[in-house]
Amino acid sequence: MRFRSAPPRALALFAVLVTACGGRGAVAPSSTEDAAKDGALPEDAFEEEEEEDDAPAPPRPEPPFAGDARRSLRAAEPPPSTLGLGFAVSQRGADLPWLAILANPSESPVQIAGDMRLLRLEIRPPQDPDAAKTKKTDEVHVCELPAADRPTQVDRELLVELEPGMLLAQQFDPRLYCDSDWLVPGAVVTPKFGWPLKTRTVWRQGKRVEKPVTQTEPFLAKSADPAGDAPEPVKELTGEAFTLDASYAPPPAPPRDPDAPPPLELEVLSPGAITDPIQATLTIVIKNPAPQGRHLFFRRELVTYEVIGPQGSATCNVYPDDRAPERQAFDFIGAGGTMRVASRLPEMCPPGLFEAPGLYRIHARLDAQVSGEEHGIDAFVGVVTSRKPALLRVRGGKPRPMWLLPIAPAER
Repeated sequence: MRFRSAPPRALALFAVLVTACGGRGAVAPSSTEDAAKDGALPEDAFEEEEEEDDAPAPPRPEPPFAGDARRSLRAAEPPPSTLGLGFAVSQRGADLPWLAILANPSESPVQIAGDMRLLRLEIRPPQDPDAAKTKKTDEVHVCELPAADRPTQVDRELLVELEPGMLLAQQFDPRLYCDSDWLVPGAVVTPKFGWPLKTRTVWRQGKRVEKPVTQTEPFLAKSADPAGDAPEPVKELTGEAFTLDASYAPPPAPPRDPDAPPPLELEVLSPGAITDPIQATLTIVIKNPAPQGRHLFFRRELVTYEVIGPQGSATCNVYPDDRAPERQAFDFIGAGGTMRVASRLPEMCPPGLFEAPGLYRIHARLDAQVSGEEHGIDAFVGVVTSRKPALLRVRGGKPRPMWLLPIAPAER
């Protein structure tokens, strides 16, 4: 970058100051001017250059799920809302993330909290013909983040002014909010977004009824149009319910020899809350429920971790070790005994996986493949999966914002 030449008086003052400080590097103003006149320096050598590239930055590419978000929004019935907002959750089978969509198809701008921590899923189990006998027809599971991870006020950094014709969308893994045992074929899911409505209980004709009362802060959405009478703010949006399909059926259990001892069991201990993801350490417990001791060839690369967090799901493992196992490499777990192994997650997981604050659910799978037959050992061989996930809470920072997209795709 070039700078405009300073006037002689300023150069003279600069030379006096430099001389007073010891004279190092001083340049006489006359020599600078003479150099410019003689051609050693061009007269515009210190003139600031104008920026030539005024072209606008290219638009941010849309996420791969943008088309699915628009189709899901068109297929869903808009929830009743004083602000005319749309809300939908779309499930695309058990193997793909779900989508949450907030949209403003109205003619007025709206301020809305685009905070995925406000998502809640109410799951009604499949209808059982004998449910009337057990009196569990009204059973509903509420899936939401723990109270420690849900905001009690609007997060200003996630507050979005949603213009007419725009939507917010984000992918998420429902297992971050729900117990996997509730996600089964035939279950009916009712999605909600925001803070639950405040109610009071009244009794009418001997029945308990929840009656809405005057709502107070925090609100999910408010009108951003200063003109005219503002509509009532929205506390919570309820989306259209949907039913889970057959893809959510659990895999069939592998055949097992009834005369063989029971397989090993695997548990992942919850590490609790951390502030520095680099220090995340996870401990697994391998238990032998059999009445006799078992050998096990164990290395860390035989364990695979599945992590479900605010940024989606990922797989963590160590590069396999192909060395032939020696006899002393086999561990012995006594009857009813356990073996504990601790590992540092950042060494096994993709970089940046735990950078987003929030809740992470972690499952583990052990693939025991070495029988020890060449050493005369009958070691356990099989696949063992943890039944319940470990919970890791990363504190600090801010959650990931939702994607801002036009409701109608851009013309090409």
